[in-house]
Amino acid sequence: MSPSSIVVYGAHWCPDCRRSKQFLGEHQIPYEWVDIEQDAAAEAYVIEKNEGKRIIPTIVFADDSFLVEPSNAEIAAKLGLKTSIERRHFPLIVVGGGPAGLTAAFYTAHEGIDTLVQYGGNKPIIFEWDSKTVRQCLYCLTVSLSHCLTVLLFYLCRTVLGGSDKFISFLV
Repeated sequence: MSPSSIVVYGAHWCPDCRRSKQFLGEHQIPYEWVDIEQDAAAEAYVIEKNEGKRIIPTIVFADDSFLVEPSNAEIAAKLGLKTSIERRHFPLIVVGGGPAGLTAAFYTAHEGIDTLVQYGGNKPIIFEWDSKTVRQCLYCLTVSLSHCLTVLLFYLCRTVLGGSDKFISFLV
């Protein structure tokens, strides 16, 4: 399934819609947002999909399947996101996905230590970090964290990736 063809139908005032959009955004899953209060045809489509009920969020996928008022776990299951671990032991477990937790995971993954980052609410999504993940996360970390971490990433790009020009390409 191509995640770029996910359409989220909802309204700006709806907390479940905001939660679903936040979940997709945090997992860098591209989606199209349609506000049914601004688009009468979209509202009619939602009512048709939900057998005459105006229930939001209604999330439609590329295969024309849809979820109505889904939990984060239901969205993760539909998208095939990894929500459990197969291993029972990790040398390091970081609880919390804020700047400090991600920095700790980044450093330990760089050192080749398998690190588990547990992040989320009632049903946390578990990220398994290894050295392959480090390069993929540089851009995300650069954009979302503070200036101090940006300086740290500049240093790491210079030493890990072999040049400061690599860091500049992440910023552009």
